Amino acid sequence: MWATHHYSIALDYPVVVGFNFDASDEDGRPWDVKGSMVNGVRPTFKFWEDQHETLGDADGGYALVWYRAEGREITVVSSRTVRARDLEIANWTNPG
Repeated sequence: MWATHHYSIALDYPVVVGFNFDASDEDGRPWDVKGSMVNGVRPTFKFWEDQHETLGDADGGYALVWYRAEGREITVVSSRTVRARDLEIANWTNPG
């Protein structure tokens, strides 16, 4: 996975309070990796409130990756990490 090669996280799918996340950092904090395609669409990420709260309580964060699909190739155009507790989200994804 691209994010594990560019950030200090390991793809190990930790479970925190019943939620599966994508990776952990060297201190054992959970991280969720989110990708958004930028090809002719408004780039968006989906967040769920209960998962976000759990990630924040565990001092975890997000690796956000924006990418472009070019034929069979994927090109990352931008990325960043952010701690969950530092990210204010007003538009939650509704499950179901």
